[in-house]
Amino acid sequence: AAEPSELDQQLQGYQQVLQREPNNQIALEGLAQTQLQMRDFKGAIVPLEKLVKLNPDRSDYVTLLAQAKQQAKAS
Repeated sequence: AAEPSELDQQLQGYQQVLQREPNNQIALEGLAQTQLQMRDFKGAIVPLEKLVKLNPDRSDYVTLLAQAKQQAKAS
């Protein structure tokens, strides 16, 4: 079997944290960023939506979510 890439390992780490702490913002942000780097735009939408819900005043999250949704439609 192929070695999991660094991004795969990061993804799993964030997912494990979120199983214990579903609203851990550092893990949500890390998960979203990692999925965006992996070009998994559909996957990034869920943690980004949660971040927007938890931080409605953070325009950077709103922007990232809009971009992820656009990319998911395009791909």
